[in-house]
Amino acid sequence: MDEGLIELDPFRDVFHRQENCQWNWTGAALPPDRLEALRSLIKAIPYWRCEVAGPAASKFPLRIDEARIDEIAEAWIPVETPDGPGVLLYKNCD
Repeated sequence: MDEGLIELDPFRDVFHRQENCQWNWTGAALPPDRLEALRSLIKAIPYWRCEVAGPAASKFPLRIDEARIDEIAEAWIPVETPDGPGVLLYKNCD
């Protein structure tokens, strides 16, 4: 993730087995090892927040929104940020 660029292949890989997209790997049906891999990938994404009265921006890790885990699908990941709930979107395999 140099200079704010995110490599998408590791995210896509979570939802694929070899060359095949596992369309039913969504929400709680995502295998536990894949869900843990996704958690790690999400935590590595920095979220920058500027305080109105503060002198500089602060960096926070994103987290999967565990209360919305059933919404997870390839390219649609509910996340928690310091500013509230959000969704991480990216181009999926199709």
